[in-house]
Amino acid sequence: MKNLLLLLAPALLAASCVDKSYDLNGIDTDEIAIGGDDSEFRIPLTTVTVALHEIARAGTDIRTLFDDVDTWLPSTLPGNADHVDIPRLRQAAYVSSLFDALYAEMGTSTAKREAMADLLWRKHRNEFLPLLTLAGSDETAFKNAFVAQYANAAIRSEVERQFGLYLHDLDSIEPLHYDLGALDIDDSVVDMLADNLDPEGTAAPKNTLHLYGTIGNGLPLAVALHPALRNTGIDFATAAEPGENAIAEQRLFAEDLRTLAAGTDLTIPVALQKYYPGRGFDDSHPIRIRLSLVKRGALKLEL
Repeated sequence: MKNLLLLLAPALLAASCVDKSYDLNGIDTDEIAIGGDDSEFRIPLTTVTVALHEIARAGTDIRTLFDDVDTWLPSTLPGNADHVDIPRLRQAAYVSSLFDALYAEMGTSTAKREAMADLLWRKHRNEFLPLLTLAGSDETAFKNAFVAQYANAAIRSEVERQFGLYLHDLDSIEPLHYDLGALDIDDSVVDMLADNLDPEGTAAPKNTLHLYGTIGNGLPLAVALHPALRNTGIDFATAAEPGENAIAEQRLFAEDLRTLAAGTDLTIPVALQKYYPGRGFDDSHPIRIRLSLVKRGALKLEL
């Protein structure tokens, strides 16, 4: 039975493939049925890694987009929250609460003022130079002036403007796209699986095929993914907090399987939901998607 299960393990995504061919011609059978109505055959498919550079906006990867976020954010979030609610960053009241907490921290923390001065010198010095009373024109003079004058109304107003501009687009991430080639699996295997599936609309189906898996999320972000395979019924939404997350079963029908075998395109829209400050980005812990199939019901071999 182990060999039979192995023949059902094609690659689903272009990022990883199974380099094997399967041939059932050597099996002498006359309508042999393996298992019964209550049988389950679980078949590991593949593990796909989504690299940090693939999660991006206009060519800028996600780590770069979030490079300065911990400086912009207050060390203690409003309400002692452990995360930033990213969709709410488009709500003025929420952004104002974050900014007020930032300026309150700057009022009690020289280190926070110095961190902000460094950020503004690197990214926005031209906007702030006309607003500061400087003892010179170099980096040190700029930073000293900001640390001393940060509470000036004009300076605070410009900090608030830059704060809003930075946070406003943090949720804008481009969809991921994969061109899936034809699966390396014999046509007879595809026919066997397809012929052993109850058609859509069957009452109380017993012979079914489902896609399921897990998402390992090593990012300091909670994300919502909406994978869809062109010309199939595989189109679902799933959420992934940092850590391991289950992908709920998605039913496949005979034509879905045949489309996968012939090759199709995978699109995964990505929506950022939460940011957990202080955790950082690590190349060794990106997003990993592990996919498997479960075939329920008997397998009838007619070869």
